[in-house]
Amino acid sequence: MLSIPVDSGRLDEWTRMIGTNITGALFIIRAFTAGLVAAATDGRSTD
Repeated sequence: MLSIPVDSGRLDEWTRMIGTNITGALFIIRAFTAGLVAAATDGRSTD
């Protein structure tokens, strides 16, 4: 999280923060996708 106000933030800090958060979300999605697809293919519940 940035420790400075939005209007005085540096672009490189915002770029790093957004990149980190989006990359993290994509890694989580990727980690669970194979299992979810396999369960759906087998007609199993995914919860």
